[in-house]
Amino acid sequence: MAYLVLDLETIPDPELPPPKPRPDRPDPFPPPPCHQIVEIGCAWIDDDESKPIALATLSREGDERVMLAKLGAILQRAPTVVTWNGRHFDMPVVTVRSMRHGLSTTARG
Repeated sequence: MAYLVLDLETIPDPELPPPKPRPDRPDPFPPPPCHQIVEIGCAWIDDDESKPIALATLSREGDERVMLAKLGAILQRAPTVVTWNGRHFDMPVVTVRSMRHGLSTTARG
């Protein structure tokens, strides 16, 4: 089995209005759909290896669409994705931003 350890670095999407402050959160963190990806860090690990066999940083040298297309190609290999808070942040951001660029996020498996 293969594992993809994944972490995103994001900024608030500058094309969207900033979220409105709430009394309980004066400096609100925007929800996942309001983020733009600036970097994706990942490590590919096979369960029979004791160390990562591939490390990559997909950064915004070109544009977000290129980064997401590269990540989509990796996800097509159907690894088990390992993240910190990925179910509630990283993967929703990947999904929404991919949709924005007309890319598929469907992984086989």
